[in-house]
Amino acid sequence: MSQANKTYRITINDTILDDLDKFTFLGSTLTKNTSLENEILTRLGKTSTTFGRLTKRVWKNRHLSISTKVRVYEACVLSILLYGAETWPTYRSQESKLTAFHTSCLRFILGKTWEDKIANEDIFKITGSGPLSSRLKFYRLRWAGHVNRMSQHRIPCLLLHGVLEMGTRQKGRPRLRFKDVLKRGLKDFGVEPLSWTSLSRDRPSWRSKLHAGRLRDTSNNLTKPREEHLKRHGF
Repeated sequence: MSQANKTYRITINDTILDDLDKFTFLGSTLTKNTSLENEILTRLGKTSTTFGRLTKRVWKNRHLSISTKVRVYEACVLSILLYGAETWPTYRSQESKLTAFHTSCLRFILGKTWEDKIANEDIFKITGSGPLSSRLKFYRLRWAGHVNRMSQHRIPCLLLHGVLEMGTRQKGRPRLRFKDVLKRGLKDFGVEPLSWTSLSRDRPSWRSKLHAGRLRDTSNNLTKPREEHLKRHGF
């Protein structure tokens, strides 16, 4: 697989390697256009299968408490969905799709349906599990801090802080970069984007700042829909 306009012919032991548009490597789906859509759809399918297998033994087991079920869900199901999510440059629409799946799983664990008319805010409060958007931001910022503390000669650090010296940009809106979603997460967590590299050098301080920012972002995500509903309907 290559991102060049021309096709390369590579032969190993008289066998010509196929030129693919996508393939799976270390559990992640890589595509020629670097889109996350195939990766997210694949993850949702695998996660749905795992979630379904635990229905009888865990989700509908009356001898298990809600907190135990949620802990099993986060360990066995959510870990599959968010594997490698530290490096995902997700659009808001993709984060909404992941959060919708996450919310539907929590509702099933609680035995609630849309007919019960329970807001997502209440679902998150009962289970103690917030929106996935805040979790994704936390994972990305934690990973970025880890990479920033690496030696400047290591490849992950070079990729994070590197800038292209030459090249042209295609017409239209540029694709979302990892640095773009990183900057968005920093603002939502109340961290100054220009000073995050120096702040992340102190690992304990950086971790505590991220945990505080995650609580703040989770609170904002829970109260914002209620405020928008009040403005729109007045009740």
